Amino acid sequence: MRVILTEEVPNVGAPGQVVEVAPGYARNFLLPRKLAIEATKGAVKSLEHHRRTIEARQKKLAQSASAVGERMTATPITISARAGETGRLYGSVTAADIAAELERVAGLQVDKHKIEIPQAIKVLGDHQVKVRLHRDVQVPLTVTVVAESPPAEEPGAPPGAAEAEAPPQEAQPQEPAPTEPEAAPAEGP
Repeated sequence: MRVILTEEVPNVGAPGQVVEVAPGYARNFLLPRKLAIEATKGAVKSLEHHRRTIEARQKKLAQSASAVGERMTATPITISARAGETGRLYGSVTAADIAAELERVAGLQVDKHKIEIPQAIKVLGDHQVKVRLHRDVQVPLTVTVVAESPPAEEPGAPPGAAEAEAPPQEAQPQEPAPTEPEAAPAEGP
């Protein structure tokens, strides 16, 4: 089925491009999400007429994406996660974690699907990821993963004192469960 893409679709094409895709892919994915329109004669003729405006819009989007990319590379991304003594994380750092940190630190909202992590981040240290802001703009980003600090203890207190300070629970005497009175033997006839 021939469709005209209205948005960039990875591994398919760019906006304004006429592409041939499987009919099910078009009906079930592209068309309902408004990522494409059916390539009828009228739509193709209209596309040729609007191609200049589409190209101008794409150029403007690429420029704004590169400006955001410069701002993003200037922002250090540090994520703290629980880790063992050997530096391995309990779990991993995901694209959602990176997107949340970008929003918290720099105020940039990035879709987690646009963050490409080549390998799962499961150890402490620096890791390289790519953020795809536009089809022409991919920003390399260094993510530093550090171990979460344990809860702060009071200064001057010996290690482990926090657990020792908790008063032990006193054992309360348990009362015996009330027993039902035995039924009196029924007198026979």
